[in-house]
Amino acid sequence: MAVAAYPEHPTPSDDQELRERLHKVSRQGMQTFWLIIVLQGVVIMALLGAVGYLLVANANSNRNTERQISQAIASDDQKWCSTMNLLTLTPVLKPANAKVNPSREASYELYVDFETLKKEFNCD
Repeated sequence: MAVAAYPEHPTPSDDQELRERLHKVSRQGMQTFWLIIVLQGVVIMALLGAVGYLLVANANSNRNTERQISQAIASDDQKWCSTMNLLTLTPVLKPANAKVNPSREASYELYVDFETLKKEFNCD
């Protein structure tokens, strides 16, 4: 079994054939190299797009949550204002002598506290 070997003294045609083979191999190698670079770029761009999408989706979710919280607070404020208006609808007069009738003094103090809260909540 004979192994094909290059002659000891290559001729110009052998040298040319070797150069063509090397050029073909290096050209295929370069094509493979650029294909790998392009594929890596595509993968990186896809990952960046996915991360960007997740960030935007999270930001939208946070905005929706903040909007729901604001609506709940506004609703609670309206309920508090309604309660404060109801509790202060009938004015309570300060008793002349608190020692004689302490329950009227306590009612008056609650009325004053509710009026103060009503002003703090900007309830009209």
